[in-house]
Amino acid sequence: MRLLALLGGGIAAALGCAVGAAYGVGSPIAGGVEGTDTWSIVFLSAAAIAFVLYVTALLALRSHANALRLALALTVLIQLVPLTGPPLLSRDAYSYWAYGRIVWVHNDNPYDHAPARYPDDPATVAAAPAWRHPTSVYGPTFTVASAGVAAVAGSSRWTAAFLFRATAALAVAATVLVAARIPTRKALAAAPVGWNPLFALHFAGGGHNDALMVLGMVAALALARWRSGAASGSFWIVAASVKSIALLLLPLALLRSRRGVCLAGYLLADRVPF
Repeated sequence: MRLLALLGGGIAAALGCAVGAAYGVGSPIAGGVEGTDTWSIVFLSAAAIAFVLYVTALLALRSHANALRLALALTVLIQLVPLTGPPLLSRDAYSYWAYGRIVWVHNDNPYDHAPARYPDDPATVAAAPAWRHPTSVYGPTFTVASAGVAAVAGSSRWTAAFLFRATAALAVAATVLVAARIPTRKALAAAPVGWNPLFALHFAGGGHNDALMVLGMVAALALARWRSGAASGSFWIVAASVKSIALLLLPLALLRSRRGVCLAGYLLADRVPF
């Protein structure tokens, strides 16, 4: 157990070094203009070390498969580390904010109006140039959530990005909790997701909404296993209303489910719009 705790702490420390590289002068990690290769090398090296420690920890966990409390504690520690830094490697959170502001501030439809329609809006300015012209590609549930973030954040890009990043980190933690309820060896289900430093950098670092989609999918799979077909279908709808790509995996779930026909009928009755 002590070895696992040390390895988990090492993953968190390496992540801290990767996040710290974003603050270096001339660092491109947080979207700045690259002035030197040093900080990119530090970031990649720290991320690589964190991943090696992660694989080592998973191998060590095989002899401590009942260490669920430790697995959950390290999940919280590892997944929240990137929240101490700025947004990493992506401006997607600003695009989410821009679509939310189209709803909340401009009272328009982000499926009809692109952020570029509001060139002086702080979210449009913050978003990556390539994402200023497309209309929203996300589902209605996430659009409503983005509007909520826009309402809370006001004109603060830092607050908006942090809210999306914190939501993504919490979604990863919630996914771990749900996944740990399914198998007998619960720690072995929790750790591969919760201790993954690349997930931490991607979600808590970048705020990507895939974490919410995956949470809905894992909840749907868990409910199907617990013989709750209607509730499982509802969570598939929730996942698809964040990102419709979730539906690509639905046929696999139906093949594994004894109530697949009922689940499919439930989904069709709700007429998923995409």
